[in-house]
Amino acid sequence: MSRQALFTVVALGIRGVFLLVLLELGAILIVESDVIPAPVPRYTLERGASLGPSQSFWADLNPHFGVWHAPGARFRHVKSCFDLEYQANAHGARDPERAKVASDARVVVLGDSMTEGYGVSRGERFTDLLEQRFSRPFLNFGTSGDFGPTQYHLMYRHLASAFTHDAVLIGLLPANDFRDDDIDFGRRIYADRYRPYWTGEAPDFELVYVRESLEAESTLERGDVGPLELLRSFSYAFNLIEHVQRARARSEGQSFSSAYYDWNEYELARMLHSLRLIAQDAGDRPVVLVMIPVASDVERHRAEGASVPPLTRALRSFAEGTNVRVIDLMPTFDAAEPDPASFSHTCDGHWTAEGHRVAAEGIAQGLEAIGLPCSAPSAGRPRGASAFRARHR
Repeated sequence: MSRQALFTVVALGIRGVFLLVLLELGAILIVESDVIPAPVPRYTLERGASLGPSQSFWADLNPHFGVWHAPGARFRHVKSCFDLEYQANAHGARDPERAKVASDARVVVLGDSMTEGYGVSRGERFTDLLEQRFSRPFLNFGTSGDFGPTQYHLMYRHLASAFTHDAVLIGLLPANDFRDDDIDFGRRIYADRYRPYWTGEAPDFELVYVRESLEAESTLERGDVGPLELLRSFSYAFNLIEHVQRARARSEGQSFSSAYYDWNEYELARMLHSLRLIAQDAGDRPVVLVMIPVASDVERHRAEGASVPPLTRALRSFAEGTNVRVIDLMPTFDAAEPDPASFSHTCDGHWTAEGHRVAAEGIAQGLEAIGLPCSAPSAGRPRGASAFRARHR
């Protein structure tokens, strides 16, 4: 490269950096003066500190379902909008200590980060609130770390089902449950993760693990983040542009992408395969599917005229004639506030304590409506699915 060409490249680079700095300064002025209330970057990546011997609170540890917590692990989770301490019990669940055998009526709860209570203290999660309301234990086996329906099934079969219980509750998060079960997506994004996937065709799916060993450290343990997360964490301009694009789409009546509406038959078959296996393993216990919408799901629901979403109809059809029931929280969050995003953290898409409170109310009303036994049975009174069926004769 000639000296003149090098000079031109350097000059263009300096000009580009100068324009980016001007754009960022302009975005700071617009956002900080509340002209446009876009999210504010936190100028830090998500950070946490192990408070015990475990190097990471979420790690690919379990040979069946992958990501889990080491027994007794403690972790300080720090983001710009919360600073919390998590602790796992002797079985690895972020929950109080639970005996495997108990005489009281209990509910096993499966799910991902929303169920686990990412970003809220123990006691504020919907499972804790349900436990207080119904005076029966709701055993929380949820976990963060890109946990999907295939793993819900394996978690139940190989761990949670060993705990005496009378019902199973599954927190489905359509926004990422289809993606978490997609092996093609997993090979691109989670290539070094120990994660299970269903492959092949229904009903003869085959279980495949992308990585064969639990020994190597993965992006989960290292805490790697993607480029979009970096931009959201460090750029006013990027957050402002995203906010304006989203507001424009809303004003023009454009449909937001939503897994309540945008899924294909193969994705659904794969999800139903896992749910069917959970229902089979549950025996005569009732299984309750709780559908959890995110803000974009609610916005799409409103744009579609607030009719019953296709995924809700499909799951209800699947549940007919079985021990499975469906509680969709879409109406709950649609009616709760004009802005569904108000129930999520300002620095994170997970629910705040208020979001969990609203969810717990919706779930409680749903449980009461379908007749799930919600208190310890008295002597001679049917329990589990027997009581459930008795209410539906």
